[in-house]
Amino acid sequence: MQILETNAYAKINLALCITGRRSDGYHQLDMLMQSIDLHDTLTFTAQSGLTLEVATDAAAGINTAGIPVGADNLILRAAERMQKAFHHKHTQEPLPGAHIRLVKRIPMAAGLAGGSADAAATLLALNELWQAGLGTLTLCRIGAELGADIPYCL
Repeated sequence: MQILETNAYAKINLALCITGRRSDGYHQLDMLMQSIDLHDTLTFTAQSGLTLEVATDAAAGINTAGIPVGADNLILRAAERMQKAFHHKHTQEPLPGAHIRLVKRIPMAAGLAGGSADAAATLLALNELWQAGLGTLTLCRIGAELGADIPYCL
């Protein structure tokens, strides 16, 4: 059984300037960001079949009751996106499933990119665990489809 553990680090905005508005309604931003020591821990265990599942565990008193489940969970969405879009680089077989355990320390909805950091850590860890062989640019493209902070967190 293959197991991989990684940390997903929070980030803070040191400066943020709105420089315009795009045609899709989103704002153009000029930002200065910094990763900090505060982190969530994710443990990935490869499993047979194609099943992906996420379990949570609170640390430091963080309430995990509000963590989205199913299609709203960024960890699961990142894993599903990788699994569906890519195949194992050596065998061309679909990527296998994984059990993902999240120990949540980054407060939710605090502007610290906790969900984005978790999704980025998921992309990096599953790329390694599944030996998918995806480069950073490909992972950033996947991440950008899920959230604007994910490429930074990668």
